[in-house]
Amino acid sequence: MNRDFASSLIQLNNTFYREHAASFSDTRRAPWPGWVRTMDIALEQIDAVGGEQPVRAFDLACGNMRFEHFALGRLSSSPFAGRPLEFYGVDSCQDLATDEGGYARRIPNLHFQEVDVLGTLMKLNPADMPDVVFDASGRHHRHQLLGVHERRAHGAQGRPCRGARRARSSVRRV
Repeated sequence: MNRDFASSLIQLNNTFYREHAASFSDTRRAPWPGWVRTMDIALEQIDAVGGEQPVRAFDLACGNMRFEHFALGRLSSSPFAGRPLEFYGVDSCQDLATDEGGYARRIPNLHFQEVDVLGTLMKLNPADMPDVVFDASGRHHRHQLLGVHERRAHGAQGRPCRGARRARSSVRRV
């Protein structure tokens, strides 16, 4: 893609969200259907790790924090209701994330960082730009992420616990 054209699209998108944050946020209240399965997988992982560590969630392009609001509700009604929660949100529009009518004020331990990820990537030297950008939605990448989680949770042996194997076998596109 032409870098100038891509940069102008990013700027147009950022301007839209900045100018229409409140009204846009008002149209984004309902959870996405895939979030139920996402939280089922997350709760399995929390169970596999165990302990009393805070449950931490990271949301890139968090928008008006509706996922955090949804996750908070699911965690609050789960066996992990007493565990401390920490939410980390990143978005290019602070006005959308912290909208007066939005969810941010109702979410405890919320850490927000305003970052224009796409704009930052566009500033890289073209030789340093990735040829392909992946998210974790592909089965292969999910398995890689679970493998990293297993190594962190179980030391150098990297042997997955029963819960991690169960989660790996049940990973699906949501």
